[in-house]
Formats: sequence, structure tokens, C-alpha cells
Amino acid sequence: MGRRPGRGAGPSTPGRTSPSPSWTRPGRSPRTAAPARIALFLGYDNSFYYAVLLPVLAFAAGLGEHLPAAFVTNQFLHLGDEKFSTSRGHAVWADDALAAAGPDAVRLALLRDAPEGRVTRITEERAGRLTEDPLYLAAHAWLDGFAALGDGAVPGTGAWTDAHREFYRYLNLTTRQLDGLVLPEAFSARGYVDLLESFVRRCAEFRATEEVARRVPSLAEEARTSLALEYLAAKVFAALAWPVTPGLAERAWEWLGLPGTPVREADWSFLPSGTRCTAPAPVSALTPAASGRS
Repeated sequence: MGRRPGRGAGPSTPGRTSPSPSWTRPGRSPRTAAPARIALFLGYDNSFYYAVLLPVLAFAAGLGEHLPAAFVTNQFLHLGDEKFSTSRGHAVWADDALAAAGPDAVRLALLRDAPEGRVTRITEERAGRLTEDPLYLAAHAWLDGFAALGDGAVPGTGAWTDAHREFYRYLNLTTRQLDGLVLPEAFSARGYVDLLESFVRRCAEFRATEEVARRVPSLAEEARTSLALEYLAAKVFAALAWPVTPGLAERAWEWLGLPGTPVREADWSFLPSGTRCTAPAPVSALTPAASGRS
């Protein structure tokens, strides 16, 4: 994906980041799982310069401490069967894609089709329909479904069923699995997107099976726990989706009445009983204007 001439950096600009996941425990300040490390993300065609030439120059100049601790490389993403070429006009122009689909959908597409270890391809047809990504659609549909759950007041937990305990365990287990996929040695944008999509499907299935039991008067205490878990799942999703669809994640976080930007937790804490969400649901339409920021 490129920008039109004169409109900014090209698609192969490498970046630096500190990918160690962070989380909080209830009542504590954010902390990191381990000391932050610098990782360099770059295209495979730049490997010699960043993995050999620049380290040699850095050590020669006495600047070795500034070198990254890890490298994460990508192969090439092709448009159809050919490499992107802005000079030949064989490209998906970033300005056009952002205007049509919004930053969240564009970011999601680049992560889903990341050329990790091999060349990957995106068709022109798919590039023109980025908002039809299954994760994008499923997440919006699931979050929109909160509007039908009541008045937006979050209950405290009541009686727990085995299904409730298993779902809470699943929320924590999936968080740990996704944490592992952002470590430099195991980094996988594609794996992260796939697992996040599975997470949304599991949350939607939990709602579908629990809705029947919530209508049984004798199970009112179990219904409280069920609803509290649904809102907790939205909190977990906001934190886990933040690296992928930051706009949607931040809107969900704000909708839940949580301060700042989405933050992971080592063991997830429920929203306080009585919390009232600020709107019926964090999303209302699949429009580029509502798709968040880059």
C-alpha cells in the first residue's frame, strides 16, 4: 500500500517498537511483564542494512547500546500476482483506502495479510471491500448487540454456573495466548488477528446460549453473573483489539466508562456493580467516519 507521490513515506519504512505486553492488577498502576525491549520491524529486502551493516557501524561508533534487541522481518505483500509499484500505478493508494474504509479496516487488512515468512497477496477486489473483513463485521455486530441487553447498567455477579467459570477462565487464557503472539521471538500479526476473531465468535456464542437462561425467573442470580461476564468480555475485547482496531477499541473502552486508553490485566477484574454505560452500544454504523483513527 502506498501514498501518492509527494504525500509521505513509502510502504517499506521500518519502525521501532517495544512490543512487550503490559497489564494492570486491580488497584495497582500499570506494569510490564518484563523490562521493555526494542524490536525493529522491517522488510526482508532491508535485512542486510539493518541486521549487518548498521550494527557494524554502531559498534564502530561506540553506539551498540542503542541497537534493537530483536528483529522481526516481513516478506512482500503483492497486489494480485505482482509486487506493489507506485511508479506503474499498481497499488492501493492509502488516501483512497482510508477515505473509503477508515483506519481500523485498513490496519486490520494489513495485519491479516501480513507477509510473515512468505509472500502473501491481496486482490484488488478485496482491497476495495475492507469493511467486509469477518473480524470487523463480527466485532461490530457483537458490540451492537449490547443495546438489546437492557438499560446499560452493569450488574454485580450472583450465582456462578460451570459455564460461567469456564468462560471467565477462557477470557484470561486467551489474553495470555495473545500476549505471547506480540513477543518478538513469536510475533505473528496473522495469528493475533485469527485468535482475536475466534475470541469474538466465542463471546457471541456465550451470549446466544446465555440469553435463554436469563429469561428464567428462578435463575435471576445466575443471570446477573452472565450479564456481568458479558460486560467484562467487552472490556477484555477493547484491550485485546487495541493493537488491531484502535478506534473501535477506544470507543468500547470509553463506552464502558473506563479512563484513558485500553489496558490489559493479568487477571481480569469485573466492572464495578452499578456502572452505567454512556450509550446503548459503542458502535452504531459501519461508516469510515466511525471506524476510528490510525
